Amino acid sequence: MRRISAATGQGVLPWLHEVFSGMLPSGREVLEIDYEQYAQAEAALTWLNARVSFKPETVLSPAMLLGPLLDSLDERLTKAGITSVHLKGMATSQSGFVKAALRGNGGEPRLEGNLDASPSAQHEILLNLRGGLPGSREGAPVL
Repeated sequence: MRRISAATGQGVLPWLHEVFSGMLPSGREVLEIDYEQYAQAEAALTWLNARVSFKPETVLSPAMLLGPLLDSLDERLTKAGITSVHLKGMATSQSGFVKAALRGNGGEPRLEGNLDASPSAQHEILLNLRGGLPGSREGAPVL
């Protein structure tokens, strides 16, 4: 078992060394995959990718825009019975950016960026949601 983090870089170089040096055996084992089950699990999920230009009535910092937006989306998804596998967002303005990611309904957001960026009159917002629809196949695996 290896501990690797794309966010911090922990363990990435030793793992890459193993991969490229041929120390890790690969392609020696055929995986048995139930493609019908996989297709059903994929069909039970919905995707949203959105890019929006936003001009608030009152200037807002990227953090003050993105935090409440994701909180509201998470709350509405939960009330609608939609299981959120992940909800990600990024708000960008002239003063900086903030990225946030939530794994699962009611999850604690993982934040990065310029949390102290100044308020701005215009923002670009990117949203990515992967979730299960109400009434989707019970027990569908989380991919």
